[in-house]
Amino acid sequence: MVVKTRVRTLFISDVHLGFRHARARELNEFLHGIEAESIVLVGDIVDALSLAKRLYWSAEHTAVVRTLLARRRAGTRLIYIPGNHDASLAILAEMLQGQFEVHREWVHRTARGERLLVLHGDQFDGAMACPRWLERLADTLHGATVAFSHGVNNLRRTLGRPYWPLTEGVKLTIGASRRLLMP
Repeated sequence: MVVKTRVRTLFISDVHLGFRHARARELNEFLHGIEAESIVLVGDIVDALSLAKRLYWSAEHTAVVRTLLARRRAGTRLIYIPGNHDASLAILAEMLQGQFEVHREWVHRTARGERLLVLHGDQFDGAMACPRWLERLADTLHGATVAFSHGVNNLRRTLGRPYWPLTEGVKLTIGASRRLLMP
């Protein structure tokens, strides 16, 4: 018998289903090991921008959607907050109304009664203006990092090693460096 971790609320974001390097298999394995009263999908669950450029959808991507819908049928509350990559899927989200609660932002109440505002955060993207060439460079570097991470994690999986969040480490390092440079 598999013992599942139980939580009140599970927050998931930036899955990017429809993107070739989405870690759908790992997410599905994670979902099968956890029970949640509520699952909050905090944007970019499906990557409509990637799908518009290059149609990619695997059985693993479908498995994640099926697992989430099975959770809903079993009584789990599903809350969906569109992000910048899946905002164009708002019509789809509306069709799924009843399966998912759809909100632009949502207030979560913790077990201690604290209220937390939950949103994807893409509405703050315009707060950092930068030249277009720098955006393109950042997109290219991000894509290369994600592809490298995907390859490394496929090798680690083959070797029986756990997932290693390379891109998360890079983001944290960049944030720490920025704090050191900024007064």
